[in-house]
Amino acid sequence: MTQIEDRHLFVACTTKLQALAKKHYPEQGRFKELYLTAVDCIRTYLKLQYGLDMKEYTTQELERILHRLRGPSALIQGLRKIFAEHEKVELGEWLPSIQQAHEIPERAQKLLTMLAPPEARQSHS
Repeated sequence: MTQIEDRHLFVACTTKLQALAKKHYPEQGRFKELYLTAVDCIRTYLKLQYGLDMKEYTTQELERILHRLRGPSALIQGLRKIFAEHEKVELGEWLPSIQQAHEIPERAQKLLTMLAPPEARQSHS
């Protein structure tokens, strides 16, 4: 992927997360949509940037992939946590508080920023 393509991908994902943050999904109880949109931004970035189609993996396979991703531990732990939370919300096993739900777009953005090469991050600041 060229620097320009990566920059466009990062900006597109960031824009989607910023729009998500402005929606009132937590107050409407739309936690599944909130998590799905945030996690889809991360999955899209991982697929296009690194060739990892995260929708095709089981939780156990995902753990192996995250272990091989070789990023900072904060990135790996953050990805692990947001994917696990998404799965629990999707299965109806857990619901975040309104406060926790409002933090999802920002958490996803921080993960994208850690995943993106410096050129893509600098171009968006």
